[in-house]
Amino acid sequence: MSNVIFKYRKFDERSLSVFEDLRIWFSKINSFNDPFDFDVKMLKIIKERLGVDVEKSNLIFPSLDLSKIGIFSASRTRKNQLMWSHYADEHRGFCIGFDRSRLEKNLIGVTPVDVIYQSSYPISNIVERFKCGLQEDLSIEFLKYKYSYWRYERERRLIGTNLGGVAAQIDSAVIRSVAFGLRMPDDDKKCLINILRKNKLSHVQVYQSCYNGTKFGLDFCRLN
Repeated sequence: MSNVIFKYRKFDERSLSVFEDLRIWFSKINSFNDPFDFDVKMLKIIKERLGVDVEKSNLIFPSLDLSKIGIFSASRTRKNQLMWSHYADEHRGFCIGFDRSRLEKNLIGVTPVDVIYQSSYPISNIVERFKCGLQEDLSIEFLKYKYSYWRYERERRLIGTNLGGVAAQIDSAVIRSVAFGLRMPDDDKKCLINILRKNKLSHVQVYQSCYNGTKFGLDFCRLN
């Protein structure tokens, strides 16, 4: 596995705060753009399979408040045109490269997982773990799975049990690179370069995305 993971962003105040404040945002579960991601109907099915009242007995998530779970989603690739279109403002934004191992060590109480893509709910996996007495990490088990059509994202998730809706502090060394989108305005590029200089992030490698000359693809040219 590559030691760099990527976050596609539009050019806005929250995205720039990664460089200015050295913070990354952990989204709450109820803000996911896919309504099937952590679908609560799975709880009902599991309850029926186990023959217990899961919601009332709190067996699935002992002493765990789901409203406090936070997710930082990243991708294992920087060359995905769909990701640039969907999450980087149609190539007008940028893509941040993070040192994966440093970032994951830097954050306390965070569990990293590579998302598994499949067409069916992971009911059998979760029921078996429950029967084996492995309830403690079932929230992680739920959040490891997404519908197979999302496979192009190649998502790596950092799951924090108490980070929902929190901007977590990171060390500047975990930011490895930033790549400008094909359509990113020159003024936005200059602004971002100035922010890197002002915040002592001269170690960050800066790239410009460009068209691959022979196929439907992206290449990246180093600018600094």
